[in-house]
Amino acid sequence: NIGKITNKKILAFGAHSDDLEFISAGTFLQLASAKQNNHLHFLIATDGQMGTHDPNQNSGELIRKRMQEAKNAAQKIQVKKTTFWSYPDLDLQNRKKQLLRKVIKTLLSHKPDIVFSFDPWGRYDAYTHPDHRTLAWAVAEGIMLSTVPKWNKKHRLGNRFLSPKP
Repeated sequence: NIGKITNKKILAFGAHSDDLEFISAGTFLQLASAKQNNHLHFLIATDGQMGTHDPNQNSGELIRKRMQEAKNAAQKIQVKKTTFWSYPDLDLQNRKKQLLRKVIKTLLSHKPDIVFSFDPWGRYDAYTHPDHRTLAWAVAEGIMLSTVPKWNKKHRLGNRFLSPKP
């Protein structure tokens, strides 16, 4: 029952500025209700510059527009914070190591109770998008690796780690 999820830090990773609200706005709105006292934080990995079918669309203009739309949607959903990493759209697969490290650092610094992202094993149209697949695996691997103190120390992430226990 979603109504029983209270007083939690919730971190949601999306590849593009419209992914989180498009796929799960209703769930996030319920989780963000004042009576549940959850803290939602959206992380958007790419700049979204490829999100148009107009070849003449100005990339900078499109990026600004999509960021503003994402901020507006997050505000309506009552998300407390939205962070944009601004990696180039359709290029996450070429930045896997950097992305994984950033995911782990974010998990270690925020210490969320609940993490949302794409399903790395998803078998529907959204997963034909390489950014969705790459982010899904980075989040899944990042959650696991952030629980291993020796791995974090070896990779100069300090002595921080997440508890592997729910």
